Amino acid sequence: MDVRVIWPAGDPGNPLTSVITALYCSLTISMPTDFHSQFKLLTPDELAEMLRISKTSVYRLVEQRKIPFYRLRGNLRFEQKDIMDFLRQNRVEPAGFK
Repeated sequence: MDVRVIWPAGDPGNPLTSVITALYCSLTISMPTDFHSQFKLLTPDELAEMLRISKTSVYRLVEQRKIPFYRLRGNLRFEQKDIMDFLRQNRVEPAGFK
């Protein structure tokens, strides 16, 4: 049995061609070129390694809602920017340092 899939955007006479092309262009134009470098998601293992703490400590921070996280299909993910903000907020300055 021979099965063929025909992509409607391939036919210039198809009215869906302009809609699909416009949608694709709007998605690629609206997304910054450095999107993935700005929006990096870390796993619990990666976060534990980055902070040099145990994986259990990562889960404890999540349980106590001390760090922001995403739950994607049951998996925890942490945005690197959020973690950097968390570290800045929890920085303790030396006494007399301004």
